[in-house]
Amino acid sequence: MLRGVARPRPRPSTPAVLPTQLGAPAVRAVQALTVAPAPAPRAARTADPRFDDLSGAYDAGIFRKAYSWLGEVKDNEIAALKAELAGGGSGGGAPTKAARKAARSMEPERREGLQTLLSQLRQQRTEERVAEGVRATLAQRKAEERARVAGGKLPYFPKRRELRELAAGERFKVLEGRGEGAVAKALLKRRKKLAGKERKGGATAGGGSGVYAPFSARRGVDAAEGR
Repeated sequence: MLRGVARPRPRPSTPAVLPTQLGAPAVRAVQALTVAPAPAPRAARTADPRFDDLSGAYDAGIFRKAYSWLGEVKDNEIAALKAELAGGGSGGGAPTKAARKAARSMEPERREGLQTLLSQLRQQRTEERVAEGVRATLAQRKAEERARVAGGKLPYFPKRRELRELAAGERFKVLEGRGEGAVAKALLKRRKKLAGKERKGGATAGGGSGVYAPFSARRGVDAAEGR
């Protein structure tokens, strides 16, 4: 008999006899049938139409028109805060004696928070009105300039200094219309800011010696030193 060859069976019912020279059959690992899990539900996507690409290109004019009602909401909030600080309640009614007493006994933290919020809202509305006035004035000037160009004149483009002066004039009009000493408060705040800049500039010009020098003098020192 040949080596490595199974012996013939005498009868079909007899088990086959395998020689020892044959290797054992390889054990095959049966892969279990796995079912893919169902995909998790996608979270709802929230999109802000102001910043979503699907809303198209940003147009400042359309944006202001679409959200123009926010100005009225801020004005109502300002009136409600002023009434609450004065003791008139959030409804804006006339302050009663009990309401004024409650306003005087208000916790300092709450009063400070209301005053801060009121100041922020006032500042926002002031800047919005100033920007609106500047846009209206510039639009009028552009229309007049187009008419001049159509008549044969060269176009004129305003300088940055002129734009700053225009914004300052509009801010003065807005503060003057608000009353309550708003102009005086704004000027006082501006003076304090400029004085702080001058003091800081004086310390720099003095080389840290503590000698005060005006801001204009500091510029003269810098020019003399070739800075």
